[in-house]
Amino acid sequence: MSKLRIVSLLAAGLLAAGGGSAQAAVVFFDSFSSGSAAAEFSGAGSVVGVGGYNSINGFADNFLHNDTGAIGAGTGLSTNLSLNGLAAHTSMTIEFDLAMIDSWDGTTPPHAPDYFRLLVDSTNAMVVSVDNGEQSTNEIVPTGATNRIPLQQLFGNGVVANPDPNCSSYFCDSGFSIALTLAHSSSSALLSFIANGSGYHSGIGALDESWAIDNVRVSTNAVTAVPLPAALPLFAAGLGLLGLFGWRRKRTASAV
Repeated sequence: MSKLRIVSLLAAGLLAAGGGSAQAAVVFFDSFSSGSAAAEFSGAGSVVGVGGYNSINGFADNFLHNDTGAIGAGTGLSTNLSLNGLAAHTSMTIEFDLAMIDSWDGTTPPHAPDYFRLLVDSTNAMVVSVDNGEQSTNEIVPTGATNRIPLQQLFGNGVVANPDPNCSSYFCDSGFSIALTLAHSSSSALLSFIANGSGYHSGIGALDESWAIDNVRVSTNAVTAVPLPAALPLFAAGLGLLGLFGWRRKRTASAV
């Protein structure tokens, strides 16, 4: 292979390495470590300490807790995340840690069903239902819900300071890591986190069931080109000139 071709290929490779790679875009992240929720959040819920969830599945310091819903109403109020000005994309990935606190009763009456739902632009995107009394088949656990937290008393009924690992005093708690990828192309997105079902807050008490989220991350497949190092175009241009000089020298030598 001629020196000219080697130089040309090297220059082209350097340019491709610097300007052709890309990375997915993280458009939102909040771990609630500041003690408050980001401005993009609205609706129900309050930022509180994670209690016994600390160090499990990435839970740390604070999470966004929602225990709303009148007794007998069968639904809580939603916690909403509004995102705007999204770059062009065709898919969205939503990740968060989910704590399911107190007497979630799964899908089978009389004290159920209890559902946790994630809606994206008012369309149901994920449903989770757990039985914190038995962890039985009386549940809905989607493929996007993984790393289940074994049943234990971690938060329950406001007793954060003295968790009961045997669930003898209060209902057990559980939780998951959630990761969901869905088709999405709009420049805005409304994510609504809500609990409902005829068994939700059915009458046992104000904290019959509740839930919390932590480490909320949203990303899209919009690509961001990795910028060229400042000196790379000059270096590539220099290599190109060396190739040109070599070619002209060869032509001159051939003409003699």
